[in-house]
Amino acid sequence: MKSKLFNALCGFLLISICINAQSPQNGYNYIQSTTLTEPVKDAGAISALSASKKNVTISYYDGLGRPMQSVSWQASPSNRDIV
Repeated sequence: MKSKLFNALCGFLLISICINAQSPQNGYNYIQSTTLTEPVKDAGAISALSASKKNVTISYYDGLGRPMQSVSWQASPSNRDIV
């Protein structure tokens, strides 16, 4: 009984640490979307694509779900971010 409780507590602690590690550092809610401009065979290849072959947009929201800002990563012709 004690070992099951200990295992459940350790699992809960590990999950909460993983969730906190993935939250944004600035404290805002955000959605990151990636649109591919060329097909890939597996999902692992998406991160290796150059900026010219994918469009990455990050949209920030406040605590009530209202949009605050949208950033397009390296979307300009000179590979700079568009806010």
